[in-house]
Amino acid sequence: MAVCEDGNALAYVPQHLITQELTEIAVLKSGETLQYVPWNLRKGNCVNTAAGSGLNALQFIPPDQQTEKMLKAIVYMNAYELRHIKPEQMTQAVIDAAKKATYIYLEYFPREAITKELVEKAVRTDVIQYQFVPPEI
Repeated sequence: MAVCEDGNALAYVPQHLITQELTEIAVLKSGETLQYVPWNLRKGNCVNTAAGSGLNALQFIPPDQQTEKMLKAIVYMNAYELRHIKPEQMTQAVIDAAKKATYIYLEYFPREAITKELVEKAVRTDVIQYQFVPPEI
């Protein structure tokens, strides 16, 4: 089955043939595959597996399935995912997890969370981050 080799093949499977088991196989290959999973099947292991990949899956996870633990894990692996987190979900724990990521994207951090140390870390990996430094820093 093509989905076992490449999760994105799920995009070509007729909707009525997509099962929970098939979605779990697909997202195991790539979290981004969640975009091809019907909304009614975006739950449980399917969502948790996609979130565990940390690769651009957050935007496809239903808001009612997102937990603080999940958000922390996702932004720790990929701070760029902060761009998909609503302000009311941006807890201090989520921000702290994002600060530990390898690459820091200052433009997606709340302004009050940006410190001199965070700027230094961000610029070490990507000098372009200077453009997102608040003037007061």
